Amino acid sequence: GLGGRLGIVGKRVGVEFTGEYAPSKLKFDLNGQQNQEDANVTTGSGRLTLFIIPTCSPIWFAVSGGVGVVHRSGAAYAALTDRTDIAPTAGAQAGFHLGRLIALTVSADGYFYKPDFSSTGTSGTTSQITQKDLHLSVGLSIPFLGLGR
Repeated sequence: GLGGRLGIVGKRVGVEFTGEYAPSKLKFDLNGQQNQEDANVTTGSGRLTLFIIPTCSPIWFAVSGGVGVVHRSGAAYAALTDRTDIAPTAGAQAGFHLGRLIALTVSADGYFYKPDFSSTGTSGTTSQITQKDLHLSVGLSIPFLGLGR
C-alpha cells in the first residue's frame, strides 16, 4: 500500500492525520473456476498522540488513539450496501534519529469496526463481527520545511 502521516507535534503531545491506500486483487474459487476482482481499501484517521519518550531524544516512542474511516472499493465490493465504516483507531510508533532532522519511524496502527457486508437487493439482517485491521509501516520522518526537530 501507499500512505502518509502528517502531524503537528510538541515535545509530549501531538495531533496526527493519516491516509493509506491498499490496492489488491481478491482471488476466489467459484464452482471450480478461479476468479479475481479488484478489492481496494482506503483508510484515514485523525488522532491524538502522546510521546512517552519525546522526539528530542535520539530514540522516541509514542502511543496514539482517535477516529478513522475505512472505505472499500473495486469490483469485489461493488454490490455492498455500505462500503464505508467509522472506526476507532489506536497505535504505537517508535523513531530513531538518523541525523539532526531525519528519523526512521516504525509504526503499528489498528482499526476496529463492524462492517456491513449485506448486498444491494438482499433483505434481512446480516450478523456483524468486529473487523480488526492492523497496519504496519516503516518510513522517514522529516520536519515540515526542515523546521524544528
